[in-house]
Formats: sequence, structure tokens, C-alpha cells
Amino acid sequence: MKTKLILEQFNENGKLIDRREQFSRSFTLNFIRLLFVQHSQVSHIGLPVSASNLQICSSPGYSPLFNSQGQMFGIMVGSGSGTPAPLDTCLFTPICHGQLYRAGAPAAFLNPSFETGDFTSWTNSGGTIQSGDWDLRDGAYFVQLKGSGTFYIEQSVDLTNITAIVFQLFSHRPSGGATLSVKVDGTSVFTKTPITGNYPLQIVNVSTYTGAHTIRFEFTSGSSSNYVNLDNIRTYGNQLEFGGCELNYLRFGVFPHNGEFTISRYFTNHCGNNIAVTETGMVAYPGLLIAHDTFTTITLADGQLLKVSYIPQITV
Repeated sequence: MKTKLILEQFNENGKLIDRREQFSRSFTLNFIRLLFVQHSQVSHIGLPVSASNLQICSSPGYSPLFNSQGQMFGIMVGSGSGTPAPLDTCLFTPICHGQLYRAGAPAAFLNPSFETGDFTSWTNSGGTIQSGDWDLRDGAYFVQLKGSGTFYIEQSVDLTNITAIVFQLFSHRPSGGATLSVKVDGTSVFTKTPITGNYPLQIVNVSTYTGAHTIRFEFTSGSSSNYVNLDNIRTYGNQLEFGGCELNYLRFGVFPHNGEFTISRYFTNHCGNNIAVTETGMVAYPGLLIAHDTFTTITLADGQLLKVSYIPQITV
């Protein structure tokens, strides 16, 4: 199977002003894992057997439905640089949904996925580093906050160029109450009372903050059996408005291959400034990056649109 990546830039009047085409050569290991689960119908390293695995279509922008958060699934874009690799779990510098602009690159959490195997760069109170099977983990390790009481991890981050903090969450709550909060200098900016299950790509809005602040992930529980897993804690800067991510044009007998289909999404710049786009990828349910590609900079002016299309082509 080969996959084409097509990038089309339109001006504010909808006129095509640039079109690029290249092969996508960067499917990730998560794509192979999800494909294996779908076809074998057996669980694998924490990935459950589910008809939702590998779902890419999603609604535009933001939707509160658990499985339809528009900006969290489907085609994504970013402004980072580097060489995509099979073990990538997120874009280098992701762009999320909205109309906000930041002049500088967003600061990043240090040791965001705990791949040092310890709490390097974090202050820890009651958390433990785990390496068990969890389908949303990034790399080998993640942190677990468990028990009756209040437990947390925290780190100081400069929020000047950050609009949102995003992280992966799993909750196990068989009894009693439990709450996960994200706090900025002790002030709660995100609160969730999760039941048992995955909560992929949770979004914390911190767009009103500037300067360095202490970011705390705090778990409060009334039962020793309750716990949460946290991983892949990262930051977003600039924003584009996300259209829906669609899968269409399924065709067979297309010369010189046997079949193809198109996955596409529009991104619109309404932030009042130019935004540089240099990378794209696809995130499939349950929240895993399955492809990652880079390209020379596309400068998207205010009012302009970018259409990103992945076209898998199958030859039998």
C-alpha cells in the first residue's frame, strides 16, 4: 500500500494558490498495532478489541461527545521540525482548534512521558512510575496516582506562548468518589470526575496566562482502589479552525493500482496573523498517532485555508 499526501492552499476567496503532492512515508508503530488488533480481533499491549479502533472521521472543531472531539481525532497539523520516526506519538509542535495566535514557540514540559523511568524534572507526591500495558501510554512508562487521599505531580512551565495543555488519562474508579484536577499555582483550571475508562487527549485551556507558573496534576480519592494513569503531557501554541475530517471517494479499479480512498480535512486561519505549517499526521481512536509527515513551510495568511488529504492506494 502506498499513500499520497496532498496539500492545497486557498486564499480568502477560495482560490487555489498552491498545491503540493508527495508520498507519505511515515506510518507509525501505533498504526501497525491498531491494524493488528482490528484484523486479529485479540487485544494487544493494552489495546482492547473494539470496532472503534482506527476510527479517523471526526466532527469539526470541538464536540463534547467522548468519541467525537473534532480537534482530537483525524488529520492534525503542526509547526515543528524534525524527522518523523516510527515511535512518534504526537506531532513536534501541534496546532489545535481555535482563533488564537502566539508569536513564539510554546514551551514544553520536561520529561513529558516519564521516559527517564523516574520523576526527573517533576515534583512528586504519592505518584509511582508504571510500565504496564495501557493503550494510551507514550513509550515504556507513565505515572499512576493511586489510593485514598490527595496525590499529585507538578512542574513549572512558562505559559506565555501556550494556549492549551493536553494529556492522556485513564481512570479506574470501582468505588467512592475521585477527582482529577489541573491547577495553575494552586488555582483549578480543569476538573474531571472520571469513571473507569480511557479519556484520550484531555484539553486544559491556559490561554490567559503568561510567564512561569507551577502546573499541578492532582488526584483526590476516597478509596484505596481508585487510581488514574497520566502520560504524554504536552503543550499547544497557535490555533487554526478545524473542519470535519472525512473519509470518502472509495474507488476500485483505479489504474495503475486496484483501489484508493481519500481522508481529508480543512484548516482555516482566523487568528489575524500568519501561521507557519510544516507537519501533518493522523490520530486514530483511541487517541494514537498513526502517521506523521513533514514538508517545507506553508505560510497560511489570515483568512486562508489549508486542505490536507491522505490518499491510501492499494495494489493487490
